[in-house]
Amino acid sequence: MFTIVLLHPAIQLIFAESFLVFLHAGIALVLFDGLKGLLFFLYGENNVNLVVQALVAAGWVILTLFLINVPWPVEQVYVFDGELNQWMLMSLEELDTIIGVELNLSLVTNIFWIFIVFVIVIANMWEVLISVMKVPMYLEAGKGWWWTEKIPSLPSCLSSRDSGASKDEEFENEY
Repeated sequence: MFTIVLLHPAIQLIFAESFLVFLHAGIALVLFDGLKGLLFFLYGENNVNLVVQALVAAGWVILTLFLINVPWPVEQVYVFDGELNQWMLMSLEELDTIIGVELNLSLVTNIFWIFIVFVIVIANMWEVLISVMKVPMYLEAGKGWWWTEKIPSLPSCLSSRDSGASKDEEFENEY
């Protein structure tokens, strides 16, 4: 859902041009992360899922190699003008002068951006290292590339075994 919001042109107006170049790659990686999560949820841990995890995490690390050279990506914010009764875009420099506090907003946001990139790199490098360690371990143990630890099943309300008629019959038999 968040990726759909980022694709909206009104939202893309707030970002710097240097960041928009990488936005679609980030959106694709978020969607691939969702696919990876679905695979783990449905089938548990196996070597195919671990390879997908490693590839997506490596993609994030490669993307952050480029993002570290981009300053804080948000250049403008939406503010509501009560006199005009409308929303308008205001640059961070204008916002910094309106606040009136001796605060270098550019420095604070860039430090925060470096911290975000650092967390992305650390978390994804951990996933790469774990996957690279587990795949050979599982192959050596003879598990192969694909196995399922859990069998996916539909929730009971969607299962054909639990139709409404059988529930009524069970209720009548009990009472």
